[in-house]
Amino acid sequence: MVFDKSYFKAVKHGRELDTETLFTLGKPEHYRTWPEVQKAAEKLKFIRSFSALPEHYQVKLAMIAWYMEIPGDKVIIREGHVADSFYFLISGRVVAVKLVGSPLYEKHSRFSVLKIFEKDDIFGEEGISNRSHRNYSVTTTEKSTLLSVNIDDYYRIFNTSISGDENPDHIRLLSQLDFMKYFPVQELIQNSEGNIILFYYR
Repeated sequence: MVFDKSYFKAVKHGRELDTETLFTLGKPEHYRTWPEVQKAAEKLKFIRSFSALPEHYQVKLAMIAWYMEIPGDKVIIREGHVADSFYFLISGRVVAVKLVGSPLYEKHSRFSVLKIFEKDDIFGEEGISNRSHRNYSVTTTEKSTLLSVNIDDYYRIFNTSISGDENPDHIRLLSQLDFMKYFPVQELIQNSEGNIILFYYR
């Protein structure tokens, strides 16, 4: 009997996106075709934080996300600015820092490192629930590639349905729960801008 170990190897997604997927993620949403979106969602599965999401949510993100290449030592999130996007880190490394002291007095201020993010991490997602000003900055420490998701687009796409049902996915889920049986779910739909949709990663 011959044992070929290569037969039992798992198929792994590479960390490089093909040209077609990059082209899709560089086009405005309304120019992306449904087959392109589905393929892009499949190609993005190698990002651990992305693949941790339910598959139909991965597809929704592929509809609106943008691919970005950023050189080292560039600011992605600036402290004091209003949160407008969150990011999946495909490759590279970024560091989150907070200014301690006053920006007007350089000798009496310094930057405190809060966290270092590496490939597969997600950052800036607190802006989904809190659109206030950022209380930290994020800078690349080397050339990095990112998947950027605009928070306004995120709310819009997740408050619509792609399944043919007139209600968005989270509304349909809530309506199936016993303890929500007598809750006026229609009010959630009518006040969709107040709905906060969050994911918790393992």
